[in-house]
Amino acid sequence: MSCLADAICIEDDDTMDIDSDGHNGKYLSSDNSKSSFTSIIDIRAASPAVSVASSCTLRGSPEPASTPPVLRNVAHQPQLIQSALPAAQSTSDVNMSGAADGSIRFSNESDHAQQCPSSFFNEYFSSDNIEEIYDLIEVPEEPHFLRPDVPQAPIIIDLEAAEAQADREEEIANLRLSIEPSSILERNAEILPPFAEIESFEWKPSELLSPGMLVELRTPDMPLELTEHTFMVIKAVVQNLADDSVKLRGWKVKRTRDLGGLLSKRLNELVFIHEIDADDDRPLLEQSVMEVDLGRVVRTRKWVATNKRFPASRFNPADVPQGTKEEMKKWVEDNGLLVARWCYISNYNKKVERVAQDPARIRASAILRMLTEDECTKGEYIKPDIRRLDWRGPTILGGANKATEEHTTLRRAGALSVAEAQCDKGKGRENVKRTYTFGDCYCGAGGMTGGATLAGLKVLYGVDINGNAGQTWQKNFSPARFLEMSVHDFSVLPGLPEDFVVDVLHLSPPCQMFSPVKTRPGPNDESNYASLFGVGEAIKKARPRIATLEQTYGITNTAHKETFNALIRMFTDLQYDVSWGIKTFQSYGLPQSRKRLIIIASCPGESLPSFPPYTHYDPMAPFTRTNADMVPYTTPRSVLSLIPTNAPNHDPNHPRFNKGTYKPWDARRITTCIMTAGSGSQKGHPRGHRGLTNRELAQLQSVPLWMEFDGNGIRKQIGNMVPPMVGKILLESVRKHLEKVDGIETEKERNRKRKVVLDRAKHGSDVVILD
Repeated sequence: MSCLADAICIEDDDTMDIDSDGHNGKYLSSDNSKSSFTSIIDIRAASPAVSVASSCTLRGSPEPASTPPVLRNVAHQPQLIQSALPAAQSTSDVNMSGAADGSIRFSNESDHAQQCPSSFFNEYFSSDNIEEIYDLIEVPEEPHFLRPDVPQAPIIIDLEAAEAQADREEEIANLRLSIEPSSILERNAEILPPFAEIESFEWKPSELLSPGMLVELRTPDMPLELTEHTFMVIKAVVQNLADDSVKLRGWKVKRTRDLGGLLSKRLNELVFIHEIDADDDRPLLEQSVMEVDLGRVVRTRKWVATNKRFPASRFNPADVPQGTKEEMKKWVEDNGLLVARWCYISNYNKKVERVAQDPARIRASAILRMLTEDECTKGEYIKPDIRRLDWRGPTILGGANKATEEHTTLRRAGALSVAEAQCDKGKGRENVKRTYTFGDCYCGAGGMTGGATLAGLKVLYGVDINGNAGQTWQKNFSPARFLEMSVHDFSVLPGLPEDFVVDVLHLSPPCQMFSPVKTRPGPNDESNYASLFGVGEAIKKARPRIATLEQTYGITNTAHKETFNALIRMFTDLQYDVSWGIKTFQSYGLPQSRKRLIIIASCPGESLPSFPPYTHYDPMAPFTRTNADMVPYTTPRSVLSLIPTNAPNHDPNHPRFNKGTYKPWDARRITTCIMTAGSGSQKGHPRGHRGLTNRELAQLQSVPLWMEFDGNGIRKQIGNMVPPMVGKILLESVRKHLEKVDGIETEKERNRKRKVVLDRAKHGSDVVILD
């Protein structure tokens, strides 16, 4: 039997007929028109994604795993699919089998999903919902790592060079900040005479423009046939009473294909574009308003705003006049219903950064999320509980792990959805303590796992192909399971879903994955496959409410824009809201300067947590203290002085640490990122009399003293770790966010209420009895 999921790649990314979110459930759409169609789909060969090693901060090849990864090589030859499905037939019951002529045909069987292993093409070009006109598909330019001229051998990116390039881009951007802030016009300024807001304006005979309408805009000073059309949802129609001229105010909207791969490129799908200045106190929808002249309007468009999954609420293919592929696509683009599902928010520290921003650069801080209830068209909004249930099944508020000790959990009234209430039916109030569960993919020696433990999460498993790092992980986090395998192998493990589903999942994919690789048939296909795509597979396996990801910030420089966008799309294709930012770890208490990209994502129906505020500031730059709770940077001297003489992995008298020459350095100030120097031995003890021990290196990585290291390559294990202190701060913030949205009362809050009760009793007030 031939398996489509292992081989299929549609020669288009601006598709009208392919659902690519890899979802197993039914669509929640209503009145979605369907029609019969005939399609010819080009199939290309591909291998399953393989992910290797843990988060990289050290250069050099990864250490070999003690057990080689299981590689699944499935050879496929390019074939054609010719199909004609009745519109009413559910494609979830469709199976594809090899025919004698080499083609793959559809048959009415239900075992297709079970027999086809997961692969990148299954995730991103799924055929689960072929229900529209394939002829309207165009062939876009592929990302560089999918092009046929890419060499077979992976190209490993020098992390220091990538981060240095990102720093240079930042410096160039900062040079543009010499713009005088007073010269920047305020967006959406107050409407004052001689201007006045009017209800509507007749811009063409019998055609009015009014708030709520979507208009298509032409690029200023460009012929209509050459213009790149954008759109605007009208917020206000403003007329100059002195000369009767009219301007429109509203919110910018673009086609998803214009986001460079952050979202799937689908015909007539839109995304709101908002830009937010931190030095502007107004709400998002107020400060992100743009203003255009009436002359830029090309036409009005029919549109709908929804948070339903694609392809719900789209245009009806039956309405498209027959013609050539190009003619039909052109008609849809110019006349078909437009659907907005997403909102892209770029964050700027100040307005001069927004004005000076190089449009080619990736935003260092941004949010990409689906529309909220207030932003959706009436009747087009799906409630969060339903979206979450559809994605991951029943969710236990307060955490999926039950502890043994009993206590009373207080819940906010009405916090349970109907589905969740059914799960808890008959239980009454919770009489056991619950904690949120945690899984760690590409876990390495367990830096983020240690952070999860410190943050009060229940660790269920860690996944990594590096057996040496796995020895350390098991030593510290048993009885949690360590799975020594690639993330792809993890994603296809048999077992009950509840064995792998967690509340919070962290991923620190290897740096080597950010390389242009070959996905055509060839002898090195398996090893060259971008392990980047293991991120999406891991998320599908674990179905986390919240996912976090840590990576080198070098991926955000312009040279790696396509790769970064593909990484974000791992989340958005699964309908996850995503927030990302480049964070300085010394501002979270790390005694060394370290900058990393952090991503936080929330599953369908789950609200997106904010990044935790910085906790430390540079005493040499007091302006970096943005709140009263911040304390000065942690110094290397302060953390090194805490190491007891009998600490594990600490033998300062060992000969290996007492040979060579080292320069003294000032331990009263944070040091540079010492971990990127290979073994970490190039910088010695602050006094310069010897090298740093493994424990001292770990201490500079904020590794708690109770964590011990085992196996070979300990210094590399330490260097590759996410600093546990940073992990604790991030995951503690996530835990508190979940507790808040779940209506879970923390022990601190309960103690505060008990104190109020005792105070009232002491002063003769009414006494409230708490459970």
